[in-house]
Amino acid sequence: MEECIIESNVFENPAEYRYQLILGRTSILRTKLRDRFGCIKNNAVSLYPNLIRGKLDYEGILRHGICNMSALQPHFRTKRRKEKLFRVLKAYSLYDKRVGCCPNLKYIAGSLLTRMNEAQAFRLLTILLSSRSDMMDFRSLFFPSTDGYSPFLEYFDFLMAAKLPNMYNYMLSGDIRPSVYISHGFKSLFGLQGPAYLIENTIDLLLIEGPWILPYCMLALLESNEDTIMKMNHDEIPGFLWKDVFKPFESESSTFISSTLRLADIYVPF
Repeated sequence: MEECIIESNVFENPAEYRYQLILGRTSILRTKLRDRFGCIKNNAVSLYPNLIRGKLDYEGILRHGICNMSALQPHFRTKRRKEKLFRVLKAYSLYDKRVGCCPNLKYIAGSLLTRMNEAQAFRLLTILLSSRSDMMDFRSLFFPSTDGYSPFLEYFDFLMAAKLPNMYNYMLSGDIRPSVYISHGFKSLFGLQGPAYLIENTIDLLLIEGPWILPYCMLALLESNEDTIMKMNHDEIPGFLWKDVFKPFESESSTFISSTLRLADIYVPF
């Protein structure tokens, strides 16, 4: 695997990118992101043809994993598109032996494939998974061990106690701890049950800010449901967090973005 570490301060003026994202100008934003990351040295595109011809011992696991794409399912109904997704996942499995066969990457790779071709999606996937900030390494979320997950969990636990103390204490009183409900959200970028645009916007935020923003994305989802959760019985909460926590943002992506940035104490001038 080529070493290509992307630090969270990759942008000299991230406010420009945030502005386009909040306004919903995603085509403009993604053109800017493509141009910005196109300047980063990375040979993933040239490696891609050989990687997809390589031998992978666990091809069956990857193929089975892409049968159900949840929010991205409409885009991957055809055999041709599923095969593209399989090739990108296979290539990454061979490219990054430490991550290896990881079906959870299907949500990120699938979202990238909705906006670019295979080789470009593979290249941006390698860049995205090289993103680091402080003690957080996005790629480590997908290691077979859980070591890389701990910094995200600890930071989220700290943030929730500080930002949403009433909900935090209420959930703890029912033994509902962050470790119970954030893992699948972080690894799928909320694509396991959430709407497709939520994955796309989370990817945009990760590219602009770095992996430290991911716990704030989850915090924004919880804050938007605080009144509802506080009225629930404890035994109702896990199911709600699994399926219905996304409803406040089902039709308004800009609110999710602005809420995330506000919770992260990033000034947004409107």
